Amino acid sequence: MSYFTVCQMLQGVALDFDGTIGRTMERQHSWFQYWAEQNNSSFDMSFEDFVPWYNELLTQPGGVQNVYDESGLPCDMNDRGHPVWPAYETFKTENPASFYPGMRKAIVDIAEAGRLTADPKRNRRLRMAINTSNTWRSIYPELAQEDVVGYFDSFVTHEVLEQYHGAEQPATLHKPSKVSLALILGLIDSEGAHTMHVGDTLNDLAASQKVVWLNPAHPETLITVGCAWGYEGRESLEKGLKGEAGTAHFNHIIDKPEELFPVVQQYLHE
Repeated sequence: MSYFTVCQMLQGVALDFDGTIGRTMERQHSWFQYWAEQNNSSFDMSFEDFVPWYNELLTQPGGVQNVYDESGLPCDMNDRGHPVWPAYETFKTENPASFYPGMRKAIVDIAEAGRLTADPKRNRRLRMAINTSNTWRSIYPELAQEDVVGYFDSFVTHEVLEQYHGAEQPATLHKPSKVSLALILGLIDSEGAHTMHVGDTLNDLAASQKVVWLNPAHPETLITVGCAWGYEGRESLEKGLKGEAGTAHFNHIIDKPEELFPVVQQYLHE
């Protein structure tokens, strides 16, 4: 039994969206085909080849900009006035991502189990939040079509990061920045040690380590769950992240959404 299993009960759960809740990798593949067509070009890579290629480019300096550059497609990730941005937002709105099978039930089960009970030690319901660099405008329809918006208490999205940064450059706060999770902890009023972060990439793991919320002298590390069905897969997630203090690993790695709720249940009681 791990330390986290016997610590105080869980106070909050933050979930990534892309590759964790929504099947957005398929849409990314379709987007590059669409954007190539809009620019009188072609993007013929199969989805099977696209996934490892895309993930490899994302791990290199420059991130998703590398994907556009390698494809010969116009994009400037640092220029919000570039035509790629409104086109991409419109494409996402018109092509909502479906949920991974079992994810809606996992969200509902977590929310239901986190309600107040006869236990006097739980005097606040479990809070749930979305943590994503997407815009709220683009993911709201996807959450609404699955009827899960009401199960969440708050979110940190592109709009929130843009407002927080104050210079309309939220890209400086994208993952693996810890700022998003610091904002999440404030919104749901939960300590890091009693908050679970559910994501599908090593960036999600990195963002969960030593998050400065209230006091820089006392950073907080979240409970982490890696979703092997997402962008990077189990093999990548199992490697963990090497740092000065050693290698950080996910507290849990799960292979399908049905496994998420049982993990959460472990932390709901002392």
